[in-house]
Amino acid sequence: MGTTPRPFKSGGYQQYQQEVANAGIIDIIDVEVDKDIDTLYDLVNGHLDSQNLSPTASLTYEQLNLSGKIKDTDIISLSGSKLTGTEYIQIAEMGVGGATRANAAVEESNGVIFSTAETGLTNLTWTSRGGVYIALARVYGRVGVSPTFPNVTVTYRLRQGTVPNNPTEGTILDEAASDFALPSALATLPTSLVFPLNVTLIAISSIQPASALLKLTAQHTGADPGSQPTSLHRHMAIWEPA
Repeated sequence: MGTTPRPFKSGGYQQYQQEVANAGIIDIIDVEVDKDIDTLYDLVNGHLDSQNLSPTASLTYEQLNLSGKIKDTDIISLSGSKLTGTEYIQIAEMGVGGATRANAAVEESNGVIFSTAETGLTNLTWTSRGGVYIALARVYGRVGVSPTFPNVTVTYRLRQGTVPNNPTEGTILDEAASDFALPSALATLPTSLVFPLNVTLIAISSIQPASALLKLTAQHTGADPGSQPTSLHRHMAIWEPA
């Protein structure tokens, strides 16, 4: 309704003292008094709005009567600490089966030779919304053993880090080692025996909202320096639940 002015009196003024001083009207007329009071009653009986309230007015929650009237658009964020054991989220509200918040992958088919030092095979970066994510990496390749180098161990690691192309930096999320040995019956083999490499790494981890980095690395022990293990194909992916 906005601000409400006081009604004018018969002499053209809003206050009685002005009526007397400027218009010479010394009588207080009953209908004018009634109009003053009726204007106040009309204002407070359902016509007050934000223009009638002081910016510093301290209204209580009960006076606002907001119970059951908060809209979805009124809620910007909600702390998990506000949910106790008596509240729950409906399955339909969780968006199960819906789109994920982040879904990133990298796939490479070039050959990468790795040595006895931990070697970077590939990196995967994505913009994370923060929270839990699932990481998957698969590696295909080959490794050779021979009478001179009969025992080889290949170790793969999945790391969560912050520095690209630094294979030893970051937290190890998953690790897998494969052992390859030349059978004793083939101890006189004149050449190397080549085994396929096929490893899958899976990890569940969490991260703060930021640009995230996942690294796949490998190293070996015992291989022929002139014929070191080779990664021929790599696939790495992450999935953040909705």
